[in-house]
Amino acid sequence: MPANEFRGLRERVFVLYQRQRYAEALAILEQSAATFPQQAARIYNWRMCLANLSGDPHLALEFFQKAVKLGLWWPEEMLRS
Repeated sequence: MPANEFRGLRERVFVLYQRQRYAEALAILEQSAATFPQQAARIYNWRMCLANLSGDPHLALEFFQKAVKLGLWWPEEMLRS
């Protein structure tokens, strides 16, 4: 997928995030994640954050566990922020 399509996804997700519409942003990611496999680490990070902000820390942990099983990783600073 072209980079501009990913940028569009990112913009939609972050607009919803800024409006505190976390569940909607997470739903968009759920529909679009498979389209951008090269961005899996970033998308999983967003999914973890949005699931937690939506009040579902168990789902956030499930996303983290799935991502680790896929071999994804993030810098410590990213996980703490």
